[in-house]
Amino acid sequence: MITKKFQHTTYSILLEITTSGIIDKTDVIGSLYNQMRDVLKQEVSFEDLVKSGKLGNIEVSISKLKTRTKAKCSIPTNLDFKQTCLLAAKCEQITKIGHVQGIVKVISIEHSQKDIEEKILKRAEELEKKFSVNVNDDNNTNLKTKAKSEVIELSSNVYSTASIKNHKTIYLVEGRSDVRTLVKYNIHNVISVNGSFLDILKLKNEKWFSSKELVLLFDGDSSAQKLSEQIKQHLTISKELFAPKGIEISKLSKYKLNKLLEIDNNYNNESNVENLKDSIDENVSNSEIVSDDKSYFSKNEYFILENYLQAIKDKGRIVGFDFTFGVVFDEPISKLSSLDFSLIDYVLYDGLCENIFYKKIKNSPIKCIIAKGFSKTVENIESITFKEFEQSIIE
Repeated sequence: MITKKFQHTTYSILLEITTSGIIDKTDVIGSLYNQMRDVLKQEVSFEDLVKSGKLGNIEVSISKLKTRTKAKCSIPTNLDFKQTCLLAAKCEQITKIGHVQGIVKVISIEHSQKDIEEKILKRAEELEKKFSVNVNDDNNTNLKTKAKSEVIELSSNVYSTASIKNHKTIYLVEGRSDVRTLVKYNIHNVISVNGSFLDILKLKNEKWFSSKELVLLFDGDSSAQKLSEQIKQHLTISKELFAPKGIEISKLSKYKLNKLLEIDNNYNNESNVENLKDSIDENVSNSEIVSDDKSYFSKNEYFILENYLQAIKDKGRIVGFDFTFGVVFDEPISKLSSLDFSLIDYVLYDGLCENIFYKKIKNSPIKCIIAKGFSKTVENIESITFKEFEQSIIE
């Protein structure tokens, strides 16, 4: 029990929790405190931290959605930043809340002092120096420059970042939206070519640009293939990477983009380019997404989807999830026409996806549909049958 009231809070860890069953506040609080006890027991007594006011009462708000629960938590602490981050990281490793499975995500770590950004940046620089040898990154890139990097117009109609000259390798993408997507995912070594106009050729004779390794990172369509051939007539390209068929680079999730760049890291010479293209086209085709890409979801996300799939199977229901895999609706298919898909990222559909369904989701942000079957696939949306999903489940 908490025996000393906080007079102030140095840090607050804000968490978002999604579970595969119904839980109460006490389940959340108990699970979090047990994890914190495990983290701190070798350094300092957990009970002493509570009594001395280093850890405060965990505040929890819960939303129960039929057979699922979503919770938001705030953990106040007067620990130092290192210990606070250790607690936050440990919380994300929790896979069981009470008696059910769950996913825990750190939303933020807040600080009461105005100079917190400078302290975090200083700590980040220390971590970069300490661990850069273990990370496949441009070691010469200054962290402060990267942190402040934004999308800029490098020259007329050519967009990049302020830190672009510090990188050894540059990804060439088609347009400004692609640059923004990569920067959002903390990838700053990127320049847009501005499509068929090839405005990037304005940089061809600049000394800093001529010394870079250039990698194409284009959409998965025929026009991108033609554009790549056009560019290779003017620039030396070391590798070519393409999004899955029919998908734009700007529409890729962080996970999918990282998987594409991991493929890049495994190819070290130009002779492998054609094999690489064939591999991508084969392994991420719209009809076999899960069978060939078995890590499309994380293990915990698989668990939530699998459990919910078994619960609705053969019951004629449709379930919509948001981006955190929280359930937004769980309704009979007969209510399809009244459902709002504007906040839905993932769908479980216990039936055959036909015209009425496709019309309903036409302008929605859905990323993936898992259904009994499909009369057709939808461009830019993963289409996965129940059978394909079950065959791909991570043990």
